[in-house]
Amino acid sequence: MSTRVSQRWRKPSNQINNTVDSVSDKIDFLISAPYADKLPPKVAELIRKEIPFAVLLPLSLLNEIKRTGKTSINKSVRKKRLYMKLIIATSLGQGWLINHPECRVDNFTHAVFFTACSVNELLHNKGTEAFHKWMESTSGAKIAPKSPDGGMI
Repeated sequence: MSTRVSQRWRKPSNQINNTVDSVSDKIDFLISAPYADKLPPKVAELIRKEIPFAVLLPLSLLNEIKRTGKTSINKSVRKKRLYMKLIIATSLGQGWLINHPECRVDNFTHAVFFTACSVNELLHNKGTEAFHKWMESTSGAKIAPKSPDGGMI
């Protein structure tokens, strides 16, 4: 599914390749949607080689990128991953992990985006309910909810 989402977003008609066999240092910027079973080691390799990329990934695999085995973690990969932008599409359960020198999260401020579906009342109500549950679960955090126009909610 990730490949189809990416392909619709792109203007060129050349097909997206789901896998990168060998990662070259000559890549300017890689846009990828790897298969889930290969994703954590592939992304970890890109991070270790400091290759700029945007990878569409299931959010459930985000914490698997730093793993080198069942119980061991690559601390260097984990640290670098924390400074990368993550753009989340909650309705799809996927997000874009972006690694680029000009696109870093330096102060650990995070943005969470919730969307409303005004044309479907049931979806709108479920989204609003999920947002309020999430807000309740973040007690003690500094949260500044804003609407799309930048105003406070």
